[in-house]
Amino acid sequence: MHIRTSDGVLLEARWDSRPNPQRVVVLCHPNPAQAGSMAAPLMRLLASHLAGMGWAVLRFNFRGVGESTGVSGQGEREVDDVAGAVTAALFLRRFVAKARRFAHFDLYGWRPAPRALGPKGGEPQTARAVLEALGKEWTS
Repeated sequence: MHIRTSDGVLLEARWDSRPNPQRVVVLCHPNPAQAGSMAAPLMRLLASHLAGMGWAVLRFNFRGVGESTGVSGQGEREVDDVAGAVTAALFLRRFVAKARRFAHFDLYGWRPAPRALGPKGGEPQTARAVLEALGKEWTS
């Protein structure tokens, strides 16, 4: 699927959902300058776990990433991308009949340089914390 932003950019997107989801979430991928995309392993893992917990998940590629058109604005125009994704999720909620809550998570899951806690690369701690919180608070 594709989402059109207010400035005409087409964003590559995916709607991951099991039958009769109860909640909706929009996932924004890590920094594209560090190979972030909606197909990144962390994004696929989050989408799979959240869908398994009854969430409908909308994930998308920012402008200039994957099949999305446009050119990266280094964070300036990407606000339009998030707005377009949230608008799309609000439209798609009509297919989630019993949804009581909607959420948007923008997780910076990348360590740009080696540190004492680990090497340069993906950092799943934030995502793990979010999944844990969702599992405890929003599964009722």
